Amino acid sequence: DEINNSTSLPATSPKPVKKKPIAKHELVFVDSKGLVKQSSPKHCQSVLNQLNQQRLSSQFCDVTLLIEGEVYKAHKSILAANSEYFRELFIEKGAVSSHEAVVDLSGNV
Repeated sequence: DEINNSTSLPATSPKPVKKKPIAKHELVFVDSKGLVKQSSPKHCQSVLNQLNQQRLSSQFCDVTLLIEGEVYKAHKSILAANSEYFRELFIEKGAVSSHEAVVDLSGNV
């Protein structure tokens, strides 16, 4: 006779996951598997840092500013979000399209 010394554990259902309350400044993402991921409160600073790195590498820049012979690559959305002058300029000049715009600001600064 074969002796079976193994004991079986009772089948248990997984415990429900407790959801943390979401602060108003946090973003929530759902990935392709349906998992919810929360960003850290430092999300905004991280996005700005990435945008600046892209600008410094001339990645995704959609406007070139010419100021007194100097060339500056930039993101129109960042300029427009922070400056009424640029927002109006881009709308007036039709520079809201997806094409890169060149804006000569020499003598206007």
